[in-house]
Amino acid sequence: MADQHRVELAVLNLATNARDALHGGGEVRIGTEYLPAVAPRPAGVPAKDMVVLTVSDTGEGMAQEVLSRAFKPFFTTRPQGKGTRLGLAQVYGTARQLGGAVAVRSRVGEGTTVSVYLPRVGAASSGDVGQDIPASVEAGEGARILVVEDDPQVRAVAVALLKESGYGVAEAGGLRGVAPAGRRAWL
Repeated sequence: MADQHRVELAVLNLATNARDALHGGGEVRIGTEYLPAVAPRPAGVPAKDMVVLTVSDTGEGMAQEVLSRAFKPFFTTRPQGKGTRLGLAQVYGTARQLGGAVAVRSRVGEGTTVSVYLPRVGAASSGDVGQDIPASVEAGEGARILVVEDDPQVRAVAVALLKESGYGVAEAGGLRGVAPAGRRAWL
């Protein structure tokens, strides 16, 4: 019952991060599996039938201080101008909105594994998948937001996420013509 575009974007974000962690060699693996409601699972993963999407790499791994902030919007370890800074936050948001969860295992020098747990549709224990979607997902209906961002990649991701949440979106590549000269607009 997931939006195909959002799931594809999540896989793309995870695969891109895995590839970038390789720095000259290594392996990226993408897989799926079924996890029955009675199977053991990481803390925070609902006890219902799940489909698990896993992306792992043999790259540099993440230190604990990086791992603790990895899913925060705009956090990155990449140089300025590289990436959208929304990739892992988008993955986390998609999983949570669908009633699922995300778990990460990482060790410096050994690589990272990100597992996205999504409720299995039609599973006897999962009931109506929509029941786990917070009411706030519907909050965008009828509202309009102006996104002002000079980085086209960041702007495109922000606009796509807002539109998927039901917001009307206007976008601008900068403040010229949006705010009076000498004034700054914060959105």
